[in-house]
Amino acid sequence: MAQHSLDPEDWTGVRAQGHRMLDDMFDHLASLRDQPVWRTPPQALRQSFREALPQAPNEGGRKNLEDLYVGVEGDLEALRPLGLRGFGGSIADLAPGRFALKVITEAGSERVIRFAFELARRRKAQGRPGKVTCASKYNMLPRTDGLFREIAVRVAADHPDVAFETFIVDDLARRLVAAPGELDVVVLPNLYGDILSDAAAGLIGGLGLAPSGCYGEAYAYFESAHGTAPDIAGRNVINPTATILSAAMMLDHLGFGDAARRRETAVERVYARGRVLTPDQGGSASTTELCTAIADALP
Repeated sequence: MAQHSLDPEDWTGVRAQGHRMLDDMFDHLASLRDQPVWRTPPQALRQSFREALPQAPNEGGRKNLEDLYVGVEGDLEALRPLGLRGFGGSIADLAPGRFALKVITEAGSERVIRFAFELARRRKAQGRPGKVTCASKYNMLPRTDGLFREIAVRVAADHPDVAFETFIVDDLARRLVAAPGELDVVVLPNLYGDILSDAAAGLIGGLGLAPSGCYGEAYAYFESAHGTAPDIAGRNVINPTATILSAAMMLDHLGFGDAARRRETAVERVYARGRVLTPDQGGSASTTELCTAIADALP
């Protein structure tokens, strides 16, 4: 296999460009990050919790290609002809400096919010809470984040069978740490979702446990939330759990729900036993050994 010549830091930009190309090609409406939470966490996780958590995993959804991720930035001086003013006066008078454009659209917001409610409805049918939590910074950004919240409230009225709540994103961050088991499906504008989904992964033991899926109307792709790990390539120590659970998400999306549950159950069994874990989970098992243990635990 050919060796890449880029430094690990350079892969961040490469991966971002690749994601943007895929999102444009498939018209993705949502990026979903499934955070598995086990009733009896393995020892490596148990140290981080004071009490056992609900068995049902949390789902975090965010809309792609909007918010600050439209990728429009520039020098503040370029805003002078627009005469824009903020809380402190003229924006251009703050120069030298730079700006980034935040975009929240009605169509994009409604698509991802309806996706979240339909997901919650399916989860409720599976015996899970079936609740949608929406959060944004609507108190400080009433025209953009406020719009996202307004659309969520409107869509919630079309789904009376699905529990709904809304918080300022600051409060959601606190709730994510203090009471993660109270959350089920969380829908957020892109930037908040990107940040808080990684925080949620940290709560359950790290990005090595966090799968993800990017969904469009007709296409979807699935991957570990952590992306590439060139710094440990070839060492057989990376945690394959996120990749295995991403495959389970793909199977479920394709209609193979039973096969998806079997893989999830096998992962839960291995972690509950706590005997075969990779170094990031406090164990000494290799990637291959953990894969074998999960395969052997398939029901």
